Formats: sequence, C-alpha cells, structure tokens
Amino acid sequence: MSDVDHFKMLQEQQNLTQRDLEDQMRRNRDLHERATVVDIEYTRVTKDLITANGHIDQLRNERANLRAEKNIWDVSILPLALWPRRC
Repeated sequence: MSDVDHFKMLQEQQNLTQRDLEDQMRRNRDLHERATVVDIEYTRVTKDLITANGHIDQLRNERANLRAEKNIWDVSILPLALWPRRC
C-alpha cells in the first residue's frame, strides 16, 4: 500500500467520522429541542393542575358551607316554620 493510498484511506475514514459526528450533533440538537418542548408542556400542565386543584378546594369549601347552612335551616328555621300559628 502506497503512502498516497494510505492517505486517501485515512482521509475517507476522517470524512466518515466527521459525517457521523455531524449526524450525532444533529440528533442531539433535535432531541434537545424535543426535550425543551416537553418541558414547556410539562410546566403548562403542572400549572393547569395546580389551578384545577385550587378550584376543587374552592368547591369543597363551598359544599361544606352549603351543608352547614342546610343543617342550620333544618335545625332552627324549618321547625319554626312548621309550628302552628295562633291567630
């Protein structure tokens, strides 16, 4: 094998290695972009979940208040309304 052939072989090997490196860099960039999109979506969904949980807590409190008001009505006001009136 001559020096020229050896040089050509080494140069071709370097070209292949360079193409592989460029391909890996492209794939890495694509994966990073996809990971960024997923991270943004994760953040949005997390915020939505926190908001939804806040709404659930508000509804639970409202339900508890309505039940308490109903109990007050049932225990104190409703029996008074049912008493016979004297004229």
